[in-house]
Amino acid sequence: MTILQLGGPCLLVHGGAKELKPSEKSDGTIERSCDGIASALTAGRAILESGGSAVDAVVAAVRFLEDHADFNAGTGSSLNAEGLVQMDSGIMEGSGRRVGAVTNVHRLRHPVEAARIVLNESEHVLLCGTEADDFALARGGEHASQFDLVTDHARSELAEELTGQSAGGHDTVGAVALDAEGRLAAATSTGGLAGQAPGRVADSCCPGAGLWADESTAVAATGEGEYFLRTSFAHRVAAETSRTDLGAACVAALADVDRLGGTGGCIALQADGTAVIHFNTEIMYSGWSDQRGHQHMGLWPEDFEV
Repeated sequence: MTILQLGGPCLLVHGGAKELKPSEKSDGTIERSCDGIASALTAGRAILESGGSAVDAVVAAVRFLEDHADFNAGTGSSLNAEGLVQMDSGIMEGSGRRVGAVTNVHRLRHPVEAARIVLNESEHVLLCGTEADDFALARGGEHASQFDLVTDHARSELAEELTGQSAGGHDTVGAVALDAEGRLAAATSTGGLAGQAPGRVADSCCPGAGLWADESTAVAATGEGEYFLRTSFAHRVAAETSRTDLGAACVAALADVDRLGGTGGCIALQADGTAVIHFNTEIMYSGWSDQRGHQHMGLWPEDFEV
């Protein structure tokens, strides 16, 4: 676990907690992914430095990662058992506990933008499937075909999963931010699990499980979604801070996931600029930008020692 004092405004980003495949240690995946985290931080930080909101900052960061084919979100998403991309995304704004989310969308380049459209233009919290696609596309969401979204890597990952050779990685992306007005926000996006059942709903679109933001704490999780749903992970982290510090809250929540047999991690941020990076997998692509605009990123636990 890493505890940071970032001040504000600030931003944290993650690109998924996972076990590295042997090939990923030598094929450039690590370098490309770290570059992606750095660019996502730059995109989100630019919003904060211009006085923008925490919501806009997390959307900018996650949107970049959805365009980066090495992450399991947007382009490059994992394929379900039928060989199709089905994506989930959510946004939560802390000051009013407003939420926008979509699940099982298939025709959007940026699911996180669709989640923001639901946040801003719908009286509902979560829209699903074709109707969610249609709702977002009718209000400016960018269309993408399955041909646009599916990558050779995702096809290979599905083949490995179906033959029992998968390393079991999960690359959900997420961000949490604190803006100059003291407002917190969290955003997540995922293509789910390789070989998942069509229609499965991930934790990433579920407030309280894969993401949470209130007046004092914002959390973006990554991992095996069923365990994060069963433990109400993200809300538990926030609730625990009423009686303990943020680091201990993250440890307790992930220990509960671990007891059930799950793996993953989270980034978490409080209104005073205290931040935590915590995971129980081999790596978690992560990074942060502090109140001075300094950026740091890495993937191994020792990368976050400060």
